[in-house]
Amino acid sequence: MRRKKLVSKSLLFVVSILIGVSYLPAYGEEAHSSWMDLSQFTLNVPDSLMEKEYLGLKAQTSFSLSQIPAKLVLIECLNLYCDSCHKQAAVANKVHKLIQEDPALSKDIKVLGICAGSNRTETEDYKDELLFTFPLFPDPNFVVHKMFGSPETPFTILLNNKGKVLFFRYGIVSDVDAFFCKIKQSYQQNCRQYTRK
Repeated sequence: MRRKKLVSKSLLFVVSILIGVSYLPAYGEEAHSSWMDLSQFTLNVPDSLMEKEYLGLKAQTSFSLSQIPAKLVLIECLNLYCDSCHKQAAVANKVHKLIQEDPALSKDIKVLGICAGSNRTETEDYKDELLFTFPLFPDPNFVVHKMFGSPETPFTILLNNKGKVLFFRYGIVSDVDAFFCKIKQSYQQNCRQYTRK
């Protein structure tokens, strides 16, 4: 009888783990979340005048995402010691280029990167090495990374200016064009004035 109870408890434990894991997005899949408090998401203002102008920031030392005058913000979270992140960096640059080439999207969507676990110097070196075309911010103590639930890097998040997470993509983007279409689709759904070309 004791053995049956032990087996039953073991099975219940295994099932509970499997159920929990089933709610996590698999590598390369998307998940949808609800809302974030953008006022809690603070970063230091970049030194670069071009990056300040790109993000629409004024003369302050720090800022929150809610202070960026954009309708959507695309965030790439990467790690210096992550091989997959190096590959995703190239993808992120391509996506940023496509956004910048579209007059409507370039005005209403801003892209920024978070370098989880890296200090300012490491982040600057990483940015120069991989030729990032958008602002990259250090997150040495994983504060921002933890706000997203501490998932494995790389991951990409698209939010609107009210803090709603429109989609969360975990892993390397394999099809840049399809991913860009996904961004445009989200933009169309959240910004009615956009007209598809």
